[in-house]
Amino acid sequence: MSEMDREVVALRHFEELTNQEVAMELGITPKAASIRYVRALERLRSVLEKI
Repeated sequence: MSEMDREVVALRHFEELTNQEVAMELGITPKAASIRYVRALERLRSVLEKI
């Protein structure tokens, strides 16, 4: 996973931030934060399935 993927997942999942808060933290739009989060979860699932 890319650093951005890890950051988005960490902020949403562990820090429990909203898409709006993640967007502000990363300097992206809320829609982009949402899309990145979904895609990051898909990539994470793919990685974990290989284990």
